[in-house]
Amino acid sequence: MMAACIFCLTSCRGLSNRESIVSLYLENAGAFRRASETGDWEALSEINGIERIKAEERCINMLCGGIGFGSGTSYYGIFYSDSDDLLAVNVSLGSLEELQHQGPGFIYVPPFSESNKRYYVEPLGNHFFYYEAHY
Repeated sequence: MMAACIFCLTSCRGLSNRESIVSLYLENAGAFRRASETGDWEALSEINGIERIKAEERCINMLCGGIGFGSGTSYYGIFYSDSDDLLAVNVSLGSLEELQHQGPGFIYVPPFSESNKRYYVEPLGNHFFYYEAHY
């Protein structure tokens, strides 16, 4: 019984991999573009795979999934930043100077003392970005 409860707390919600989330964006690129032009972000909540939309200080965050519990938590999603700010989503990890190119995106690899914190961001086009944040 206890093992089942722990599994419930640590199991995956929603989409939690890059390929699925990038595909979600590409398949719905028109809807994302319309939302950015009209400001009607709630229209995107109808897309299967977007769990929550939140207006943050520097971006619109579209959470697609998460996994884990406590210090082992990871979040995956898409954000919109009209200023193309790679760190606009509120993840409080690193600074622009600490981002390193990795494939089509950028990664923050922390010092050893913060070894379980990681952040990856990838431009999708039209001011939209894929992100994953691991704590």
